[in-house]
Amino acid sequence: MDEERIDRVRLTLSNLRRFFNAYNKEVDPEYIAKKMHSDLEYRLGVFAGITNGIFRKGLLSTFEQETYPQFIVDLELYDKIAFPSHGLAIQYKQTLFTGDLEDNDHEFSINHRFKFIKTPKLQVFLNTKMITYTIGKRDFLGPDFIDPSVITVTNLETPFIFGLGTDIKLKRGYLTFQYHDIYSFVIDGSDEFPVDITAGYRFVF
Repeated sequence: MDEERIDRVRLTLSNLRRFFNAYNKEVDPEYIAKKMHSDLEYRLGVFAGITNGIFRKGLLSTFEQETYPQFIVDLELYDKIAFPSHGLAIQYKQTLFTGDLEDNDHEFSINHRFKFIKTPKLQVFLNTKMITYTIGKRDFLGPDFIDPSVITVTNLETPFIFGLGTDIKLKRGYLTFQYHDIYSFVIDGSDEFPVDITAGYRFVF
């Protein structure tokens, strides 16, 4: 086997299986590779962008400007043999507010991705945010208080928020652009146009 092919070997079961099948085919042209029933990939993504948080207004923190910076880390499980059109991602999203509270909005979510365009160099997918758990702060004015106090708010819901994303093959991973939180059948978006975009990179393991 050539040195470049050996350098690309990763210590995962599916990748080692592909390497040994390729090696056996090189030394024995009549070798028949065993059919693989799965080829699971782990894709770790890191992203940054901006959001106007149309599905968070009225619930968390005081919004005083149109957009806020956000950072996202997600881990996607993708099997290109068993479920080539689907992926499952666990995501952490942090929105940096600059209002009076000067606090961050922390969101954990479980996402399903339907890849409706798939080529070796490009994947375009519909992202559905199925379950979210959010932690943040907001002003609270109780009946016996003259001045508002700050309380921590937690929220668990199934918002079914839809977004779009594009993965472009770059070296061993993917350059990724996503348009998050476009529409929800469950949560009111305050009749505002959604601005929730990020760019980043996915590492494949």
